[in-house]
This record gives sequence, C-alpha cells and structure tokens, in this order.
Amino acid sequence: MKDRAFGVQRQHWLANQIPDAEVVTVDAGHGGRTLQPGGFVAWLASATESVHRRLPTPHHAKRAAT
Repeated sequence: MKDRAFGVQRQHWLANQIPDAEVVTVDAGHGGRTLQPGGFVAWLASATESVHRRLPTPHHAKRAAT
C-alpha cells in the first residue's frame, strides 16, 4: 500500500529540510494504524523515542539527577 495523500519522495524531502531529523520508515501505507495496529505502535514508539532522545535536558532536571 502506498500513501498517496503525501508521497514518500515529498516526505523525505521535508525530513531533509529539518536539521538532524531522523526518518522512521513505516511500511504500511496511509491506513497502517488501522490495518496493522501492532506494527504501527512499534513504529510510533520508535519515532517518539527518537524525538525524546534529542530533546535538551531542562536545567531543573539536571539538578535533580545529581
């Protein structure tokens, strides 16, 4: 299945416009979250973890960790 709503080439182009972006490939098409929910959740978790790893650590969290 292909996502015709927003083509893969355009998705990659957009990702390349964002400094340090990481691409998570979801091989499921536009209906993946409905037709392949188990796989979609794994892909979503991977993407979320990628963003979380790259977030700056708040100043107050650094103090609490020491």
